[in-house]
Amino acid sequence: MAEALAAEDAEAARTARADLTGRAGLGGLAARDWIRLDDLARPFEGAGSPLSRITDWQRLLEDGPDLLAAVAGSMYQDGWIRQAAVEALAPVPDPVAAAALAVRTADPVPQVSSAALKAVSDRTAARDLAAIVSIMLLLVPRRRGKILAQRFLRSVAAGPPDRLGALANSPDRRTRLWALAALGTRGLLEPDQLVTLATGDADPVVALWAARRLLAGGQTLPPEQGARLLGSKRAEVRAVAEEVLGRRSNGYGHRA
Repeated sequence: MAEALAAEDAEAARTARADLTGRAGLGGLAARDWIRLDDLARPFEGAGSPLSRITDWQRLLEDGPDLLAAVAGSMYQDGWIRQAAVEALAPVPDPVAAAALAVRTADPVPQVSSAALKAVSDRTAARDLAAIVSIMLLLVPRRRGKILAQRFLRSVAAGPPDRLGALANSPDRRTRLWALAALGTRGLLEPDQLVTLATGDADPVVALWAARRLLAGGQTLPPEQGARLLGSKRAEVRAVAEEVLGRRSNGYGHRA
């Protein structure tokens, strides 16, 4: 998919097409696909980039550029073009622009990466922030981009709780778990919220995470919360609850 999008973006930028009708591809990209798309966009092992056909980048990136052209320019092999594309994308209120800017925080040119970090740091809209955080979480383990990604994530984790709350409802599992952990670290997750997640969340990984967090540390749970965990429809949650609560012999009448 990423290979096809790289070629399509090159053609879109070459023709400066402004009509985005039917172009849901970039909007539907997962964080990992954004990073792969960027890796594929520039020459690899001597092969020419599909973006190398474009010559008139200045025209494409000036005077209200086409979103696709700006995204393609942000992945071009010339650092000056990438920086110009970052400047063009910075004021665009769109999750696609936000994702493209997040990718550029790992740019090998410091001027490009710092401009991209400033641009994403100014974005607070829920959809933009979700797109950015999902990509930053994938940059943390990578050699390039790690430091800026960590800096950005620390800022969001320490920011307004309502933003973390919105991220905790993201469709991206990695983003959800990170936001929930950040809320928990700040003491902003009530036990009842964790019980509800553990017993009723649609994502089994999130449900199990909530159960383990609730049962960690040896704290005593009210009988009704323990009973809800032990009565969960999820076998994994019941198993964790039975093991931990049974081991504590805390009076629920259940043993592992």
